[in-house]
Amino acid sequence: MARTLVIADDFTGALDTGIQFAKNGIQTQILLDYENALEKFNKNVQVIVIDSETRHMPPEKAGEKIEKIILSARENDVDMVYKKTDSALRGNIGSELSALLGASGEKALFYIPAFPKVGRTTQNGVQYIDHVPVSESVFGKDPFEPVNCSYIPDIIASQSKVNVRVVRKGELERRFFMSPEPTIYVVDAEKTGDLQKIAGKVKSMNIKLLAGCAGFAEFLPVLWEEEGWDQELEKTDGLIVISGSMNPITIRQIRKARKQGVPCFTLDETQRTWEEYGKSIKFLEFLRELEKTYKEEKRMIIEASDSFNEEKGSRSFSEVRAGRQQVAANMAEIANGLVQKGIKGVYVIIGGDTLEAIMKRVGCKKIIPLKELMPGVVYSKVYSESGELSVISKSGGLGEEDVLVRLLCKNGAEEADGRDEIAFG
Repeated sequence: MARTLVIADDFTGALDTGIQFAKNGIQTQILLDYENALEKFNKNVQVIVIDSETRHMPPEKAGEKIEKIILSARENDVDMVYKKTDSALRGNIGSELSALLGASGEKALFYIPAFPKVGRTTQNGVQYIDHVPVSESVFGKDPFEPVNCSYIPDIIASQSKVNVRVVRKGELERRFFMSPEPTIYVVDAEKTGDLQKIAGKVKSMNIKLLAGCAGFAEFLPVLWEEEGWDQELEKTDGLIVISGSMNPITIRQIRKARKQGVPCFTLDETQRTWEEYGKSIKFLEFLRELEKTYKEEKRMIIEASDSFNEEKGSRSFSEVRAGRQQVAANMAEIANGLVQKGIKGVYVIIGGDTLEAIMKRVGCKKIIPLKELMPGVVYSKVYSESGELSVISKSGGLGEEDVLVRLLCKNGAEEADGRDEIAFG
């Protein structure tokens, strides 16, 4: 297989894309430190995934960071680059894709943002969430960076002057659409079968520069006909959900789990915003309460989303952003405190900022993705300063309403409309 670099703009994106390679038996490694990451390529690692941490950066800074990474990729003999973007088009789509194309020296960047398995489709260059244009969906009401436009060429044009063309269904069969100028080709896809056909065309055209979400990434290993594999889940005592996501999708998932009797702790203002919280007596008392609950119940949720969302309307954008970062930092202190107490259950971490903060706080050295439990829900082994940890990660904007019920509840199969629950022993 070609040596491949995957660049995600947040941590959950790195994992849900990296697992698409790992589950096909491809040696894949996810690194937190993007600096000098490409120099760490070795003969045993076929795919390296890095989190550029550019989701919330100003567009110019995000573009500069992507350009730096791509120039390093060219120096380190990377054969293919896949720029992972959010399937709801959050983040710096225009600046990052144009920087990727410009620094690569290539003439064509194929952008396939559809993820039909989770209801994300692209039709005539417009991105839809469950048949609703993305700007009219819950992502258009994002409390931090709402998606205000659904037509992808216009989204790119808001941050870049690069040439963009929409490739509608059937047009890939005709090569005359290719431009002599550097161009981003936004490729329509409404069904999973469309993605498979696009992958076949990409292979025949020898395209080396691709972008999209985890949906299309699933078909990249197929291009090299790698043999798939399935990793068994190990036995564990229980599960601890830690969510810093403010997304309405996650809020509904948590509320459904609470209705099924899962113990849930919602952080108060001090726990969310106090910079010295991790050094306080209140923090130690909270850890003891969490430890007691976990030993009795073997499952619990720790979250900040409900109360934080109620307050966001009175805050400026900068205050909300700073608050989100502090929430992630304090969530990381709580998670590390539980790890230090020897609680070795599976940590279910929701939200890219929260996942990144926790991984840094526990001293994560590397992450090996092992299994995709559901679309966008990834089971990984984390190697940290405290030893090995089992982690399930999920983006705040992904998953059906019963996803946490299926993970946490013994009667999850009944509550999930007859679907199998996910058992961890």
